[in-house]
Amino acid sequence: MVNISKIIHSLKGEVSQEEIKKDIKAASIIIRNTSLYVTLTAKVKKSKLIVRDMKNNQVMNETNIDKEGNACINITDSGVLEAPKIAFYIRIGEEEIRLKPDRKLSANLKGFSHVLELEDVLIVPYTTIKGNLSVKVIKRHYYGESDELPYGVSRVLVDNHKAELGGWLFSDNQTKSNSQITMKKRASNLSYRLPTIFDGNYWSAEVNLNDIHPSKGIWDFYLEVNNDKNYRILIENNLIENLDSQVFNVKRESRWHTFYKTKNDGLSSTVKSAAVQILDVKAEIVSKYKVKCSGTMDGAFINNDHDLEKAELFIAKRNNGKSHFEPIKLHPKEDDHYEFTFDLDYQEVISNRENEKHRWDVYLQIPFLDIKRRYRFRLNIKEIAYQSRVEFEGEKLNQIYFYPTVNEQLSIVQKDLSVERNIDTLNLANGHLNLSGYAYLDTVEWIEKEEVTRNLIIRERETEEDYKVPLKGKYNNLEKFGYRYHYSGFEVEVNLNEFISSTTRMKKVFDLYVEFKYKNIVKERRIGREEFDYFKDDVLAREVISREDGCEIAYITYTPSGNIKIETNHIPTEAMEYLSTEIRTPPEEEIWLIGERPNTAQDTGYHFFKFCRENYPDMKVYYAIESDSEDLLNIEHLGNVVHIGSIDHYKVASQATALIGSHDLEYFLPAKGIEFNSYKHGKRIFLQHGVLGRKNVEYHKQYYKYPFHVFCVSSQPEKN
Repeated sequence: MVNISKIIHSLKGEVSQEEIKKDIKAASIIIRNTSLYVTLTAKVKKSKLIVRDMKNNQVMNETNIDKEGNACINITDSGVLEAPKIAFYIRIGEEEIRLKPDRKLSANLKGFSHVLELEDVLIVPYTTIKGNLSVKVIKRHYYGESDELPYGVSRVLVDNHKAELGGWLFSDNQTKSNSQITMKKRASNLSYRLPTIFDGNYWSAEVNLNDIHPSKGIWDFYLEVNNDKNYRILIENNLIENLDSQVFNVKRESRWHTFYKTKNDGLSSTVKSAAVQILDVKAEIVSKYKVKCSGTMDGAFINNDHDLEKAELFIAKRNNGKSHFEPIKLHPKEDDHYEFTFDLDYQEVISNRENEKHRWDVYLQIPFLDIKRRYRFRLNIKEIAYQSRVEFEGEKLNQIYFYPTVNEQLSIVQKDLSVERNIDTLNLANGHLNLSGYAYLDTVEWIEKEEVTRNLIIRERETEEDYKVPLKGKYNNLEKFGYRYHYSGFEVEVNLNEFISSTTRMKKVFDLYVEFKYKNIVKERRIGREEFDYFKDDVLAREVISREDGCEIAYITYTPSGNIKIETNHIPTEAMEYLSTEIRTPPEEEIWLIGERPNTAQDTGYHFFKFCRENYPDMKVYYAIESDSEDLLNIEHLGNVVHIGSIDHYKVASQATALIGSHDLEYFLPAKGIEFNSYKHGKRIFLQHGVLGRKNVEYHKQYYKYPFHVFCVSSQPEKN
């Protein structure tokens, strides 16, 4: 059925009462002299404009809306100036509806386009987060009277290496004369004061990147008052949404400076190396030392001001900055992509110092308005390291090649041969060490079994004595990046008694290496795994070797970098009963064992032990230290001192309800921690020694199967 009432209202240009809730909006808001005018998007009969204080919802003014949809409020007589923020409502009969701006007005209510300055106040219309029309009343700031400062940014313009910031500050002249815009590097003390000019309530500041050369990182912008108070520059609209990045030069490279809006509406910028992304690349060796590279790159940053005919490859030596240039050809393709081609004779850059590793960084240099811009090549294509590789012999067998860094930047490296290896299986069984895996010299093909000579070296860490076992090649058909390492596999079994000689030394550590002999070189590398889970107190395998005077327990463990090591503990026969082969009855009273390094009593462990003995002499608190330590004199008079490796030491360690150390607990235990129920089920406490600050330490709980229950810190940031 046709709604006759709705048609009549429509013909008259009116909105029915039923439609008012969803259709009525503010089309304009104008502040002139002392009056505020609001015009609605539709005509409304018998309605009023209500003004409320947003803090307490109190009605401050109400005025009739005329038949054309207009309402006028006298600012000085309505009490509007008494509230910091006011809200507008439309009252129709008994119902009130919150007034919203229409789309056009909402887009225009940005910055200070609708502001009225009235003596010592600013009347500022704005749109709330929920899209409602409101007005805020800003009172002028007077120097030294208030911490609240009415200010903002209304303009951000960029041009090449300069940026102009503009905004407002509603304050007295003394505040303005003591104010300026600053940019501060985040997480740093570095800052720059920008030249700032005031004109009435408005300010402008210039960021000249060629003058300040900001370092890479994040920069935040502030209004600084009187050299001590900093007010974050906030953006209330999308001033910087479509701004281009700026480019400026530093000593070696060009950098991009880009403004952005933080999640808290702060004005910030990022500075990073100007870069060009390589999308694909292929390298081939065309003569003994010459390589040819071609591919495609993203050239979205290139415009008509770049002189592509004069583009060059800029190669800079790290550390000393010595540089080399090569021509590079660029040809435009679709979608802002460019084909590139360049040749490089490695003899132009090779260093004569063969015993050192040398690196060069690679840039694309293009003139831009007579200024040479240098863009760092970025890529994540590992194949280039093998396609571009050249070997040359001197005292050592060296290689030089292009490669992507860990930050995906193109560089060149000159170095000797590297060893690639990985352990597949390992165990200790029946008095033997069993290992299998692969190991090869990178880029040295191994097609015939006898082409390469290889040994397993087991080296005691303290004496540096070596035990060598031939590591013959086993066929595994391994191929990587086009190179064939068909006999790089190995399987080896070693009798533990061959290198773990019977000794009374409590603890020994053996590191495992693979050794290669190839041409005139000898190369070795620690054996380990590429993928591993590291725990300081965990073991991968365990084997007990019987001796006349006790046992030798051998363990396979990881180093923090995934290398394999063998640790041994010599356990006297009479001490074996204290290891946790059986569940022991826990003691009825507290027993604490404290220590530092095996031969010290001078750190937090010593001071805590001294405090306990002097203040709680009846508690069973013990200190473990080597019998020949010079620091023994510091604690001997306190009593309850046990010598590391003694039977008393084993007994106390096995019964302790708490192990308390200033270093790793195994420093002052007579055997590996996992050998004791007290370690696995008692309290583990780290006293720490010094202030950690932001340093990463290996005592973090993620590195332990049995992490510390208590970790003493010096501050809240360390705790976090």
